[in-house]
Amino acid sequence: MDQILIPGEQSHRKTQQCRSRGISVEEATRKELQRLCRKLRINFALQEVG
Repeated sequence: MDQILIPGEQSHRKTQQCRSRGISVEEATRKELQRLCRKLRINFALQEVG
């Protein structure tokens, strides 16, 4: 065992990581979001990281 975590610590770390690095979105999900945005006539913009 490398470390002992208190309740909520692991999810807090994951949240911080997502805020700094972003989240991954599956291609099918991205396409569906894009389709819905076109239908609703709202701007669709995702920033690619990598």
